[in-house]
Amino acid sequence: MVSSTVRSAREYPSARASLACALVVATALALPARPVHAVPRGFDIDLDDRNDPVRPGDRAVYELAIENSLLAVAPGVVVTDLLPPGTSFVEARRAPDWSLVPATVFADRVELSLGDLPSCGAVDLPACHDVWITLRVDAGVAPGTMLENRVVMTSTDPGDFPTHRSRIFTSVGSAAIRTARVLMPTTATGRDTISVEADLARDGRNSPAAPAPATLEPLDGLRVVLREPSGTVALDVALPGAAFKCRGTSARRCRLADPAAWRSSGLERLDVFLPEVSSQRNGAGLLVRTTRTSLSDDFGPDLELLVESSGEAWSDVATLKAGSGRLSYAHKQSDP
Repeated sequence: MVSSTVRSAREYPSARASLACALVVATALALPARPVHAVPRGFDIDLDDRNDPVRPGDRAVYELAIENSLLAVAPGVVVTDLLPPGTSFVEARRAPDWSLVPATVFADRVELSLGDLPSCGAVDLPACHDVWITLRVDAGVAPGTMLENRVVMTSTDPGDFPTHRSRIFTSVGSAAIRTARVLMPTTATGRDTISVEADLARDGRNSPAAPAPATLEPLDGLRVVLREPSGTVALDVALPGAAFKCRGTSARRCRLADPAAWRSSGLERLDVFLPEVSSQRNGAGLLVRTTRTSLSDDFGPDLELLVESSGEAWSDVATLKAGSGRLSYAHKQSDP
């Protein structure tokens, strides 16, 4: 939480027009075929999360891209997942048939036995086969927690196949604000705007063949609220499905069909991106921006986003902090 000594942006006139956070927006990427590398990378493992953020009590799914582009078979390959605190191992499956991978589970880690790993992943070599690991996030893990998952790949021949490591950070919560910005010009007329970009949690999948994860559906209607946590409301608008126009099939982008019709309610822009269900970082993306309005002088210091659709709700909070001669939003779920 922010110290009570942090004051309103209107008490810092020189900084009010540049009130912004510098967090990176996580863009959902469509799942491509594993590339065949012209330049071999050797004995290598790369870890990525397939759903971010993930709700407490839900499953977090990770993809392990495993490669041996050397010309010899790597003997006795074992992948160790150093389980993040607050998670437990569910299962691991491997392409192309998504069969279960033998696993030995310990209190703080799980060891996956892959056996001998043939050459793969380079020109004139077969494709490599990824491993997907599913973990369950304990219901008691607090929203805003960052899960740091680390994996280690070893061989019984460490001289020719040295140990390789990879890690990834995943947000816990129903939503994760990636960018939050409030612009407060110095003029007394009050032409303030709020802009927020966030990812909304969807359930993890243990293979591309698993059922599609739950998600919001803009065509069923959507409610968006921007406010101080349990305080002043800057925007509260409920839109019917007819307010949106969507493009795409497996991956879809939905925008306001007539933005001008909603400006009187304080809404300038509302975009929703629904990535393919087997995409990396499989959260629905949302961008919302208010019209130029007038916020109270003591608005903040925290900013909460609430989204409701089809009986589901997503929420998160960005925190205002002072630094470098200006005020900026710094989100607690950003990568360390």
